[in-house]
Amino acid sequence: MAQDSYILDLNPEASQFVPDLASVAKLDTNNPGAMLFLQGATLPIGTCVPAGVPGYKIVTEQAKIATCPMVVRLEGDEDFILLAFKNNGANFYLYGLSAQALLAWKAPEKGDESEESILRLINLNHPKLIGAVELENTETCALKDKVEELLARLPSFNRQTPKIITCSGMDKWCERKFSQNITTITKMGELSDRKTSARRGAAAGGGAGGELSAAGGADAGTKWADLLKLLKQVADYYDDEFSERFILIKERADIEQAREFLKCAPS
Repeated sequence: MAQDSYILDLNPEASQFVPDLASVAKLDTNNPGAMLFLQGATLPIGTCVPAGVPGYKIVTEQAKIATCPMVVRLEGDEDFILLAFKNNGANFYLYGLSAQALLAWKAPEKGDESEESILRLINLNHPKLIGAVELENTETCALKDKVEELLARLPSFNRQTPKIITCSGMDKWCERKFSQNITTITKMGELSDRKTSARRGAAAGGGAGGELSAAGGADAGTKWADLLKLLKQVADYYDDEFSERFILIKERADIEQAREFLKCAPS
């Protein structure tokens, strides 16, 4: 397939990945520095540098931007169905499952699917990565329908507000402001921590159990309120459209325009 046919170029030796952190859909309750997000971009290596303000890049080539889910091609291996991007610190991963595993999957009779048992990670530095293409139904393979059936059973997606269980739902999530998404996901993180504290308190029983539950709930409220406050400090930048956060430099006039923008950027 020709290189320009890919919606994202993922060869780690030729392309640089840029996450859209504004599309964050989940924070790990045990490690808030780890998150799932639904949109990313790629550019040729050497054409993208930080602009000096959060979320912004100065680029000399137009970025390719794509929203999950999508199909990832790997050299000499089966296709991978990408449901979300995942990071842990500075390391970024593709989160999903093989096309074969997706087609073989059957929904549980009731309840959610175990993400740990069905989904896996591929490091974005994996040497077999080539590129990503649109997820579509074909006459012989209803991949898009199957993905939406799976999303409806995955807690990372079906427990958000609103639920992110369709391809159009992912698009709509990425159209929301960063400030709106972080408010939603920190609230969900707090609720998850409070439920965990309540279960531990019930297991402990008696007065000690009630005290444990109350203390855990108070800690959860403080933890997520502090995180939301921290994230809001960069909302002025990440609330801008993802495509607008790439400052394209093609000629001298573009440099002057970039300088003027950076002078006016929120401090």
